[in-house]
Amino acid sequence: MRAGRRLALIATMTAVVVAAFGAAAAPSMARDFRVPTTTTLTASPGVLGPADSTTLTANILPGFLVGPLGNVKFTDSTTGALLGTIKPKLQCLLRREPCVATITVPASALAAGANTIVAAYSGGLFTKPSSGTANVFVGTQNTCPAGGGQCTTTATSSDGTTSTMISSAAPASGTETVQAFFDNETPPTSCTKVGAGHTLVFNVTNSGGTKTVTLTLSGQAAIDEHTNTDPFSVGNVCFGSPSSFTTAANQPATLNPADGLFYGNLPDCDDNDDDNDFTNGESHGNFVVTVPPCINFVNASEDTWATFTPATDSGPATYTESFTTTASDPKAHG
Repeated sequence: MRAGRRLALIATMTAVVVAAFGAAAAPSMARDFRVPTTTTLTASPGVLGPADSTTLTANILPGFLVGPLGNVKFTDSTTGALLGTIKPKLQCLLRREPCVATITVPASALAAGANTIVAAYSGGLFTKPSSGTANVFVGTQNTCPAGGGQCTTTATSSDGTTSTMISSAAPASGTETVQAFFDNETPPTSCTKVGAGHTLVFNVTNSGGTKTVTLTLSGQAAIDEHTNTDPFSVGNVCFGSPSSFTTAANQPATLNPADGLFYGNLPDCDDNDDDNDFTNGESHGNFVVTVPPCINFVNASEDTWATFTPATDSGPATYTESFTTTASDPKAHG
């Protein structure tokens, strides 16, 4: 082989090797000079009934570089469902305020129970991507036709320690809707909170005048309710209503400004047997009313408002009580 050809071959091989190694090394040597961003996500409200919706709001900083570039993708990471992709508003341009992307999502687009929503900002020519999360909890609902027997729905708290079953008889005409979910709201001081820090919120709606509803708590809520030592709460239900009512202490229910509902422990329903009326001299009798909402007796002769079954190897503890109320009252059990 001639010297000239040999030199040409060596030069060609060197160029190939340098090119190969250079291509492999390029990514590790490249630096991302884009500005870091921070994305925060809020959900309002964070707890939904099946017919409700929530507004998801993503705030991205710094806004003055985000405005015209990139998108925000909203995803339910619990189910993997894509909820929508939104371009941030441009009002943040050349300002210190965050860029904002909002989307309204119906409860029907989410799974029943706890959902973790992710807002992922894609980044742009001058900004790095970032993401934020928010939790949304969707309650359960069951709609039963007229004459359909018992209308029942169940719900479980987001931490899994507590569950409930709400049941009532479907009306002779029209439909019965039963809804239930757990919230982490704080009830007013007139209520004792039970259920491992969760509050049960439920609705039983139909076209009738009054309804008898059966509430069954399972797990930690059942134990907490059973061991409650509040003299006006033992074996009773803490009730929330848009209208004032007389409580078990024969006092007006307490208005809670946080949600506009009146709260208090329910008095006894008038069962006409006088064994639980203060007027007959019983030292441990409860106030009796003639109109709902009021608590029903499971065993009136023993002043028992509920039944409690301790936990066993085959199942959790349960606590069951029933009460009578108007058809469309919202109710919250602390």
